[in-house]
Amino acid sequence: EDELENSISRLKNIGNDKDRLRLIKTMGRNFSFTCEQAASLIEVANFSGAAVEAGVLLCGKLIDPENVDLVINSFKYAEQS
Repeated sequence: EDELENSISRLKNIGNDKDRLRLIKTMGRNFSFTCEQAASLIEVANFSGAAVEAGVLLCGKLIDPENVDLVINSFKYAEQS
């Protein structure tokens, strides 16, 4: 849990989209996520089309897929910006 929180903090400090996605891919290999955690990551990493790729990666690692609506609702669409 602490390692996951540290990774989320690092993600928030990365200004480059490519590097954010790289970190999310690494996190996806190393952790499983609750839908709430995945939604938080997507909200932090909600950048261009790469947010969709991040969502796909994270959804494959969910431990509570019955709550996937949290993940879906975390995406910001153009009309919401």
